[in-house]
Amino acid sequence: MNSFDLEGFLFINKCWESLNRRFVQRFSEFQKRREIKMVEGYCVKCKAKREMKDPKEGTMKNGRKCVKGTCPKCGTKMFRIGSSS
Repeated sequence: MNSFDLEGFLFINKCWESLNRRFVQRFSEFQKRREIKMVEGYCVKCKAKREMKDPKEGTMKNGRKCVKGTCPKCGTKMFRIGSSS
């Protein structure tokens, strides 16, 4: 191998490592979002407790954890203070 081939190989290797790191990071973030269990909340429109559709954890302005989702029956936004576990 001459020096040009070696430089090209090293460049491609660095690019591959960078892509691999980004993929692993994004996949782990995706896994964290998928691990949220079904959360029960109160739907104001239906006036009943229901399991949230597409629950997502968040943080309120005061730092407390919360869960946001939608009602599976009527589609209204639901909100619950506290973590999903």
